[in-house]
Amino acid sequence: MAFGMNFLLLLVSFAGAGDLGWVVDIGVFDREEIADPLSMELDAAVEPFVGILRVPDWSSLGNEYGGWMVYSGPYETGDEAAGEACRFLYRYPGVKAVWVGDGPPREERLPEATEFSHLYGLTPDLSDMYSVPPGWVLRREYPDVGEVEEWEQPELITLTLSDWTKTYCIDVYAGPLETRAVRVRFFDAEDEYAFASDFLKSSADALDAEIFEDAGRYTVVHRLPDPVDREGDRDFWVAIHGDTLEYGSRTRLFYGEMPYSWPYIPSDVRTSMIPDAVSNEEQAIDYLVTFLSLSGACPGQFPEGLSFGIAWMDGLPEEACRDYFDIVIREVHEPGGPGDPNVSPVVDRFRVYSRGEVIWYDPLPGRFVPFEDWLEPLFPER
Repeated sequence: MAFGMNFLLLLVSFAGAGDLGWVVDIGVFDREEIADPLSMELDAAVEPFVGILRVPDWSSLGNEYGGWMVYSGPYETGDEAAGEACRFLYRYPGVKAVWVGDGPPREERLPEATEFSHLYGLTPDLSDMYSVPPGWVLRREYPDVGEVEEWEQPELITLTLSDWTKTYCIDVYAGPLETRAVRVRFFDAEDEYAFASDFLKSSADALDAEIFEDAGRYTVVHRLPDPVDREGDRDFWVAIHGDTLEYGSRTRLFYGEMPYSWPYIPSDVRTSMIPDAVSNEEQAIDYLVTFLSLSGACPGQFPEGLSFGIAWMDGLPEEACRDYFDIVIREVHEPGGPGDPNVSPVVDRFRVYSRGEVIWYDPLPGRFVPFEDWLEPLFPER
């Protein structure tokens, strides 16, 4: 075929020029007839270039065995190749980064997630939502959310492959906000869950993220936003229930602020196999009281003399879809005691997410910030 001839000429020029460099080794196959169609299929779905090379042509790969390698790249560094290798984990868990050249011994790197986007390699993804590779089925829907501005209208995209169903909730400006990916057949759910869970846990430190898990049921990577550069907070998780495996992700734009489409994402689309820590206002208040008590920053009589209530700080309609509760704490003045009994001044405001995270509303900049910012003046040595 013309593609094969052109590519062999390309390989000759590479071999004559010396090193190819760091590439992602997607897989080695014993026949070109298998490797070549696979490379073209992947090349239509991902960037950068995906192609094939003959293993014995490169001494750094060793010439004790033959075969054709399907690879992606080349990349400038081993770190970049190890990060990009993550993108193929959903289909090739044995993927790795390797050095390809005329030099001696084999040098390789396992996939390493150094950017949050690398975690998405555990599920199939589209580099371009508007260009669907062969064999992928994509459906677009626009939920009926009433009279809203164009930029507030969420878009639902469903991607179907042979053994995957993936749903994106898209904001016109922010991109995917909520994503669910479900494996439907042709895999061992327990083995894949264990592999994905280990990968997420090993990635947390490099991503400056926390791990929440119920071992054997779900693993969540959670990264709080940076209030300085306003990077959105993110979750990525894997959960298992019987023979069903769910991957999910959530992204917000700013710390404590929602993208335009956020309030209008249908609540049923958010349904996940990850259980919520809190699901109603009463539970959220009880959770916050316990959370603050365990912080060690509250007086012994806490929460006496205080009242707790819901007071939304997001400016959204009451009926908007939320996965958090904004709680205001007020000082209670009893008749005959100090203070005006007709006045209940605000002491603090917190946001409790259904997943269990707590952030604090700092009145000086007028935005939510990490809970640790509330603790810092009380425990400066921490």
